[in-house]
Amino acid sequence: MLAQLTESEIKQIHLLEGMTSLGSVKWPDFNQGVCVSCTSDSGMYSVFDTRQDAIKPALRVNTEKEDLWTHERYSDHNVLLGFGDGEIHHMDMRAGDKILHRVVDPYVQGVGNLHFHASSRSVVSSGFTDFCVWKPTTSRQLSVWCHSSLDSEPLENAGQYNCTAVWANESTVLVTDNKGNLKVIDL
Repeated sequence: MLAQLTESEIKQIHLLEGMTSLGSVKWPDFNQGVCVSCTSDSGMYSVFDTRQDAIKPALRVNTEKEDLWTHERYSDHNVLLGFGDGEIHHMDMRAGDKILHRVVDPYVQGVGNLHFHASSRSVVSSGFTDFCVWKPTTSRQLSVWCHSSLDSEPLENAGQYNCTAVWANESTVLVTDNKGNLKVIDL
């Protein structure tokens, strides 16, 4: 439904949100895939229910923190937000704009992508200049389990680079960089 919006309606969404530019747009794998969510560099997190009037967000949160580059909804109510300074926020959407947890990724200087793996309850963060796998240590906390330099050479040896990592399966992460390199990392 969102793809059927007119250019005028899309501009109205942009104005409503106060967005400077979109950081990420994602469709959930759950909840019948009807609630598209997006982030903006200005720090807005929005959820649009495509069954309703898509011009008005079903949920809009101003994080009051710029460079909100990415997000990952890992359940109907929970979302991880990734920022350009390496910070990751955990938010329960039922609690509005309340941030439940904050952590700074020790290896990823700017979190450009978050990818959750449901059966392992783990998340991989990636961006500038590394990737990091976070695994649960308790039922309510994640800790760093590995990053690209622990068991392999970084994809790029010098300078700033962007890397994107996603789960291939429960024990394998695919990592690409801005030079077109691809690595398969078996954890």
